Parts: sequence; C-alpha cells; structure tokens
Amino acid sequence: MQELALIKRERTFPFIEVATPVHLWHGARDRNAPIAFARRLARELPDATLHVSDSSGHDVGVDRSGEVMSVLASYVT
Repeated sequence: MQELALIKRERTFPFIEVATPVHLWHGARDRNAPIAFARRLARELPDATLHVSDSSGHDVGVDRSGEVMSVLASYVT
C-alpha cells in the first residue's frame, strides 16, 4: 500500500528536472509493487537505469545489496 500511495501522490516537481542519475532495482517476483510502475518511473526520469532481478521479490534490496553498493561506490571519486 505504501508504494501505491507514493505512486498516486501528486508530484511536487516534474521528473524531467531530476539531473542526477537514478538507479532503480525491482524484483520480478514482487507481489506488492507491480513492475509496470518501476518501468514507467524509469521511462519518465531523464537518466534512469532499471535493474530487474528475476529471482527477487519485494526484498530485492537485500538480495542485490552487493550490486547496489557496487553501483553506489562507482559514483565516489
């Protein structure tokens, strides 16, 4: 429900103004948040990368924590 509330909430700014690269992780087996929402968000953000884990559900952040940390570390100079 929390994801649905966030998705349906009116935006306070247009996504086109997001200048920072955004990485989104989504578990293909997630029964709480449909992957269609993640795909739409990735399309609407100017510089977004969607990482889909076919073997993960709603806990994709735990399942893919190494990958997430690796991507974050790649931005550290």
